[in-house]
Amino acid sequence: MEYESDLTGLGRFIREQRKRLNLTQEMLGSRLGWAQERISTLENGKIALPTLPQFWRLGNALDVPLQELLRHAVPGPYHTASTPAGDAVAAGHAGGLSKQMVAVIDHLHQVEGHLQQAERELTRANELRASVRARREQMAALLAASREA
Repeated sequence: MEYESDLTGLGRFIREQRKRLNLTQEMLGSRLGWAQERISTLENGKIALPTLPQFWRLGNALDVPLQELLRHAVPGPYHTASTPAGDAVAAGHAGGLSKQMVAVIDHLHQVEGHLQQAERELTRANELRASVRARREQMAALLAASREA
């Protein structure tokens, strides 16, 4: 069964929780490592759904369980805490993912980000190396020309 995401409802919920904690958008953004503008667009339903690890961090920053955020992001029928599936949700599981699994996914996303940063730095280092090599060749040519003169 598929459900449409409710970005407006999610944004409204995030704003309410942020205000409940007496946080500004900038303060919440700082907790998450996000720009204030990203919080604003999220609260106004103008940004795509965050990734699961981002949801996890957002829930922690707002002191809200992950499943509560997901419930506001994707409206639909949910199990109550009186059902076995509801017990799993109440125990910190959402869609079969445990807190530990979400933490592992979050860690993988962080590692991926570090690898992408390392690749950018390596590319930049290679560009600098090529530039230095070209300048050395120019200097050698100038030195050779000055010796001939």
